[in-house]
Amino acid sequence: MTDAAGSPASNNYILASLPEEELSHLLPYLRLVRLEQGTLLYPARQPIDQVLFPTTGVISWVATTQEGDRVETGIIGWEGIVGASVVLGDDTLPFQIEVQLPGEAQVMPADRFQSEFDQCPILQSLVLRFLHTGLVQLAQSAACNRYHTVEARLCRWLLTASDRANSDRLVLTQDTLAGMIGARRPAVTIALGTLQSAGLIQARRGEIRLLNRENLEAATCECYSIVRQALEQFLHPL
Repeated sequence: MTDAAGSPASNNYILASLPEEELSHLLPYLRLVRLEQGTLLYPARQPIDQVLFPTTGVISWVATTQEGDRVETGIIGWEGIVGASVVLGDDTLPFQIEVQLPGEAQVMPADRFQSEFDQCPILQSLVLRFLHTGLVQLAQSAACNRYHTVEARLCRWLLTASDRANSDRLVLTQDTLAGMIGARRPAVTIALGTLQSAGLIQARRGEIRLLNRENLEAATCECYSIVRQALEQFLHPL
């Protein structure tokens, strides 16, 4: 990560949802950084020393095997926080966290975040409700990758990433995409070709554009709507 000048704290939903007085307690400790694509933010089973509030870009939870296989178990964008498990009494994770789509984030030391979390009920509510959306993603990703077709999983990932990135343009390779949905590269290439022929996406080298979200949603499985509903409930609580 490198220091950056750009996205204000208000571009992150959690920070923007805090009352001005509460946000003022965090601001002295926040630092805007650039998130470069492919950056490993937290290795698996290593202490978390800082938390991030993404303002742009997409960050993934990625589970790996000893054989080198990879699959995404969750995705975070402008709506959330990365490294929040420190408030649950554990400063390590069994999976790694990496930048999937480049962007920016507000970052602060984990110990300072823990201190502010302990003193701010509104921050507590926001973070815990966000962690619930992560549990929904984790469970639904496991079911989706086990039971649904590559094409359906691909549509789910493209739609979810687009929601988190706030963009219909996704900059990534087919190899990366294959890893995210737990599929082989040839199968992803075929699925992308099918979606492009149907006019749902435009796939170029290192870039995918979503052209028809309505039909993409029709082509995906119920997993997308379940994850999307959890996001909407977080963003618009009753």
